[in-house]
Amino acid sequence: MVIRASHHIFGSEELSALSPSIAERIPAAYVGLNPEDASGLGAKEGERVELAVGTVRNELPCVFRSDVPAGVALLPVWLPNVRTVLLPAWGTIRRMRP
Repeated sequence: MVIRASHHIFGSEELSALSPSIAERIPAAYVGLNPEDASGLGAKEGERVELAVGTVRNELPCVFRSDVPAGVALLPVWLPNVRTVLLPAWGTIRRMRP
């Protein structure tokens, strides 16, 4: 699957989290997936998935995004709790078992 960067008004600039007024507006980290791709994984919205790019792994909630093409996943950049990877990249996604 192709992993692409997702940018946000608040939090996508690496130093923005240092400002308290900006930090409180930063969204929670997530993996954005097309609903059909998520269904193929057996993942429900809000359920944690593992996104792996090389040796870097992120376990984050799945968010359905109908604007994301099939075969593409979005990973927000510079958000707290997201391990940084050089994007775009090839990666794998799997549903985390409870």
